[in-house]
Amino acid sequence: MAADAGYELLLANSLETVRRECFAAPGLTHSGVWLIPAVGRFDMGGRDFTCALDAFGKWHKFELDSDRGAICFTAEFMQTGFFNESTKAGTVGAGMLFSETIPPRPLAVRLRAMTAPNDNAFVNTISVGGQHVALTDSPDRLAFSLSSLAVRGKLRFDSSARYPRRALYLETLGSAHPVPRPGSQTPLGLSIAVRTPFMDQSEVSVYAWSGPTTRELLARLPVK
Repeated sequence: MAADAGYELLLANSLETVRRECFAAPGLTHSGVWLIPAVGRFDMGGRDFTCALDAFGKWHKFELDSDRGAICFTAEFMQTGFFNESTKAGTVGAGMLFSETIPPRPLAVRLRAMTAPNDNAFVNTISVGGQHVALTDSPDRLAFSLSSLAVRGKLRFDSSARYPRRALYLETLGSAHPVPRPGSQTPLGLSIAVRTPFMDQSEVSVYAWSGPTTRELLARLPVK
C-alpha cells in the first residue's frame, strides 16, 4: 500500500455515474462551473488497458451557485465514438492506443485503427466562439454541451485561404493545450502533418483558432 493512501485510486475503475445531484452550501460566495475531464475505466470485456492514457474518458462537473447556496455535481462517461463502439461490442474496440491491451485485441480490430473514431478526447476542454470543445493530442476535436455534457460530434475546420492546405500532407497530431494569443483570448494551436505516402518529412503549423471551425495560419515549419 502506498504511503499516500488514495493516490493509486486515480488508476482504478470509477464506474459510478451521478446525474446532477445538488447539495446545500450555505455561505457560498462564488459561482461558476468547473469541468474536470479524466479517465474512469481501465478495462472492458476482459481486456485491460496497459497505458492509463488509453482508458475511457469521464466528465466530472461541479456547479457552484452562490445565489441559491448550492453545489451540484455530475459524473458521466464521455459518450465518444470509441466508448460507444466499445460498449456495443462488449470489449475494447478499434482505435489507436499508446499500448496494446492485455490480452490483445483481435488483429481485425487492430487493423481498423486508422478508420476508427479515435475521439477519446479527455485531456482538456476550452471554449472557442461560444462552442465548448474537448481536446486531446490528436487532430480531432469534439464539440459538446456544457449543460448536458452531450457530445455533438467532431469539429472539422473549414477550408479557407487563411489556412492553405498542403497536398500530400496528412495531419496526425494536434495540441490539447492551446494558449491565448498575446493581447487577446484567441487560442493559438498547433498541428503536425506528415507527407504521404513517403513519410519522409513533417510540418509543424501554428495557427490562431478564431472560431469553432475556422483557423488562420501563422507559421509553418518543415521538420525532418
